[in-house]
Amino acid sequence: MSKYSTLAFLGLVLLLLGPACSKSDTYYLLVDVSLETGVQTPDSVILVATQNQATLKLATVSWSLAKAGVLEVGLVLPNDTTIPVVVTGSAYLGSQLVGRGMTPPQTIIGGRNNGPVALLIETLPVTVVDGGVPDSAADGPGSGETSAGDGPGSERASTDILAADGVDAPSGDGPATGGSDGGPGPDAGTDAGTDDSGRDAPAADKDTPPVLDAAVDGGSPLDVSGADGGGRQWSTPFQVQGPSDFPTPSVAVSPATGDAVVAWYDSATGIQAVHYAAASDTWSASPATLETRGTPLSVQAAVDGTGHYVVVWAQNDLITSPSLLGVWASYSADGLTWSNPPVLLAAGPSNADYGDVRVAMNRAGQGWVVWDQTITGSMSGSDPETIYAVFFSGTTAKTPVIVKAGTTNGWARERLPRVAVDGQGHGLAVWTEADPNPAVGYDSTWGAALADGTTPSPLLLESYDADVTFGGDVAMNANGQGVAIWAERRSSSYITADVFARRYSVSQGWDPEPPRLYAANFTGDLSVDEDRYGTVSIGFSEPRTVGNYQATFSTQAVGGAWSTANIESDDLAPGYTTTDIEPQVRTAFTTGDVLMAWRKRVDGSTFAPHFRWRRNGTWGVESEVGRIDNLYTSDLHIGVADDGRAVAAWTYYHCSYDSLHPDKCSDAPLSSLPASTKAAIATLFVAVYK
Repeated sequence: MSKYSTLAFLGLVLLLLGPACSKSDTYYLLVDVSLETGVQTPDSVILVATQNQATLKLATVSWSLAKAGVLEVGLVLPNDTTIPVVVTGSAYLGSQLVGRGMTPPQTIIGGRNNGPVALLIETLPVTVVDGGVPDSAADGPGSGETSAGDGPGSERASTDILAADGVDAPSGDGPATGGSDGGPGPDAGTDAGTDDSGRDAPAADKDTPPVLDAAVDGGSPLDVSGADGGGRQWSTPFQVQGPSDFPTPSVAVSPATGDAVVAWYDSATGIQAVHYAAASDTWSASPATLETRGTPLSVQAAVDGTGHYVVVWAQNDLITSPSLLGVWASYSADGLTWSNPPVLLAAGPSNADYGDVRVAMNRAGQGWVVWDQTITGSMSGSDPETIYAVFFSGTTAKTPVIVKAGTTNGWARERLPRVAVDGQGHGLAVWTEADPNPAVGYDSTWGAALADGTTPSPLLLESYDADVTFGGDVAMNANGQGVAIWAERRSSSYITADVFARRYSVSQGWDPEPPRLYAANFTGDLSVDEDRYGTVSIGFSEPRTVGNYQATFSTQAVGGAWSTANIESDDLAPGYTTTDIEPQVRTAFTTGDVLMAWRKRVDGSTFAPHFRWRRNGTWGVESEVGRIDNLYTSDLHIGVADDGRAVAAWTYYHCSYDSLHPDKCSDAPLSSLPASTKAAIATLFVAVYK
């Protein structure tokens, strides 16, 4: 008989829980943890169960409880767990991480025990810590070096599980080892579930239908080696983190040196960052940990002209870490050693709800942090959502200011701020306001100039009131020239939408509201940058057929006309039926060259990072970097130095992951994938253009 027989299991649960927790609808996800050959025997394993990137359960279990090489665990999940759950395991020997693994998404059926599901702790790829070896010599992404294996068999020997007593204590053997702060690491504490479902959730307006045209530039040849004819090429990508729980990277590249920091959040390890040294062409031997507490969201990095970095984020955990609520920062003078503990930039009310956080910093170390925040966390029409900003210089931040206060008249909510800064510390913010009339729901785009010591004066940037606006972004150069961009939908069926851009200067203020710069069938995912001469570059996506989008680029010099071109020749950027293209546009200061990056559909089940440079007004070849068959690349981010050196970071998924549509993420592809491909699922990769 199985060790998890109904009577034995129920008897055990009742013994550990007592009457208060013996509800008939309490259920368990049973997990069998085993070690891949070559993994050092750990002291403990941290298990994190997530759903749509929100942490449901975190528990630390002693490996001494394993029987015949299998650690058998039962995780108690909330009663409303109805969509796929993923469990990540991190094995520690002392304080050293020795292995990681992840289960396929598990569909949970209420009122019964689910599983068991196998979780294989795998060896860490050698590229995670290359000891300072130049990345050109690294092994690159998992192309067969990391094996997933088949997991443990069905033979079950012991009766130890983790029970639903709030601390997941193993049955009969006393409580699991660990502290009480819920943080990652071998002494992680209680497993109380957390909910950060608002973390970086894509705007609903991105999930939109298709159709149509644009000016074509004839396409470009494709070079899968990463070379593009510019005298440089992309390095072989290598893995700096994973397997993980869908980390979203942020990239900051030093303009003068090409050094860089890539920062991200992982619920098992907290906020981490790796540093790239351009002179030696090496990455730091292992990630630095900036924060282990709470449930950070919207992690963002920036750098000044001398290689001083800042990483900012919000703490939004109302359940287990209410004392941490607020916006935080960590500083580093070299990208390797970070301020510890982090610095609280702004403390929120005891039940506030935070949304997007963004940061911009100039070469002198001056910058702005912006975010949106509610008061009560109810997210109702009576709970105002407000845009805040903080000015900082070096490691000193001023008192936060309100950029635009939300109101309680229906759904007048200020959200999704973006920010840029010039060489003197003047900032420019853009955000979306939800319409005060929820029956109409026509969102609008707002902007405001930011100056230290001055109260912002928000301005409605557009007067088109027939439908919603979305996708706002902002850029600014050192000379005080700025630009705000957004898209406006022309029909509620999402068939047509236009791209708009409105210029700004510190000396003259906002230009008059412009006509549309481009009429698209439907546009989305806008990104903008502005060079030192005031030339604006915009990347966006638009559909050609259902699911097939085009990576599109528009540019305008000061006083000139807009010029628009297609960036790919085959219209295979992903769209509506999968996830969006996520274009990024960045400009090299010295040369004025423009780099555009986007996610591209290689075939029906493979999406790879693609890059293309525009030099002297001419587009080079299209480069594909780091393709892994049957995986989706997502969360693609880039940074560019003055001389054109660039750094890119992205995450690999096994499906079209979308927190608004979890049904798109199933475990079906996993059964047929080779071990080397499985090993790259939910991993973070970096590459350098040098």
